[in-house]
Amino acid sequence: MKTELRNILADKSGAECALGCLEQNGITTLDLIEAASIPTDPDAWRATWLLNHSIGTDDSQLICHQAKLIEALPLANDSHQRELLRLLDTLSRYDEDIEGLLFEHCIKIWSDTLKIPSTRIRAFRLVMAFTEHYPELLKEIRPLTTEEYTADLSSGIRHSFSKLIAGKW
Repeated sequence: MKTELRNILADKSGAECALGCLEQNGITTLDLIEAASIPTDPDAWRATWLLNHSIGTDDSQLICHQAKLIEALPLANDSHQRELLRLLDTLSRYDEDIEGLLFEHCIKIWSDTLKIPSTRIRAFRLVMAFTEHYPELLKEIRPLTTEEYTADLSSGIRHSFSKLIAGKW
């Protein structure tokens, strides 16, 4: 990782200031994607957070590097996973060969009741998005909507969950 990027990520200023520093130092979206895809790096979460503040829906660079970000998911900590999922949620399509892998990772994240609820609900949102394209998945998902998986959710997250499953079965 470039020294300039590491210094910007270490500075805890807001997104607007950090994005300005990135531009001033010639740090590109590709540099941020590279940093975000290293789950063992303590600054990866912040790189992913900045990506979420700097790119739009279906960003072409993100589309090209989606496999790298999806592969980082199982090794990332909960907060980094949440930001990676937010980032991946900006894509309206995924490469066919890794779409199943993303779905599997999301199911594992949702099913892990020890994970922070904000990460779990973010994974469940993506799971439900897959059901729009593959409605047959609803049968597989339904057992994951029981009290066993929702008991520890806060009222706000439980409300989001209820909206996601409303009218699905």
